[in-house]
Amino acid sequence: MGRKAQPKTEPKTPEAEPSTAIERSIHRLDAVLTTCNTDTLALLPMLEQAVSLAEGIRQIKAVLTDEVMTRVFMPLQGTPLGFLHDRAKAEKGPKEYSIAEVRECMVEAMINGFRPVGNEINIISGRVYGAKAGYRRKVVEFPGLTDLRLTPGVPQSVGEKGALVPFRATWRLDGQPMELVRDVTKGADGHSRDTRIAVRVNRLMGADAIIGKAERKVLRAIHDLISNVTLSKVTLTIEDGETDAIDVPGEVVEPPPVPGTQDGRRMKLGKDREPAPQPEPPKSQPKGDAAPSRPAHGDTTDVDGYGPVIT
Repeated sequence: MGRKAQPKTEPKTPEAEPSTAIERSIHRLDAVLTTCNTDTLALLPMLEQAVSLAEGIRQIKAVLTDEVMTRVFMPLQGTPLGFLHDRAKAEKGPKEYSIAEVRECMVEAMINGFRPVGNEINIISGRVYGAKAGYRRKVVEFPGLTDLRLTPGVPQSVGEKGALVPFRATWRLDGQPMELVRDVTKGADGHSRDTRIAVRVNRLMGADAIIGKAERKVLRAIHDLISNVTLSKVTLTIEDGETDAIDVPGEVVEPPPVPGTQDGRRMKLGKDREPAPQPEPPKSQPKGDAAPSRPAHGDTTDVDGYGPVIT
């Protein structure tokens, strides 16, 4: 009897499996991020969030070895093609962040859905800051969102280092028209409310740069609204801040109000006048008469201080 014919097998293509250590690391990183990201974590109970997040951070750091960081992420540092940072113009100290510092920032950024390219993030004072490009992409790519329109107004200078920018944004979410307005508006009680965007103005900054900073804040507000982000659901938050060393739009941490200012306008107290003393609260009230404080009816200001949203 002749030998039994063997079944033919298709040759394996070399592209079927990652061929290098870097490619294998990238594949592992993508697999971890599919489950360890803020969108997925927000759907879990609190304790499961903590367990999943801790395990995800451990796995991501294990993937981001010094070799992977050196070959993939460190060359992206300091260029708008990658990500900018505040040490490039430092007069003293290192001109770049170390591998360990960049690794920590990449872990936080990627879990929050930002990419290490296209200047979607900045590193400032060793922390991650989501840049305008990152929030724009996340908003534009949000499922069901279409027809995004951003309409800035003319910035109004406030002092030497500040400006207020009116802004209007419209979009459709699953076909439903939505709107966000940041301007001087009058409420039902007849009182005016100024929700214009406060921007810190750096030296030699023009109107376009001021509007760019305001646009970043609007995109952040839209992102938080459409993704229903609240303090109770977010386990990792990209910091909000600004540095004079990076000439790109970034989220602004505004300084506290200057004494003697209100609604962006300086109040003149006069040479010998002092602010009127505030009345002292009553020391005690009859039991049962005190009512718990609660927000005014119709107040839609969210936890980040964004203005009312008209939908």
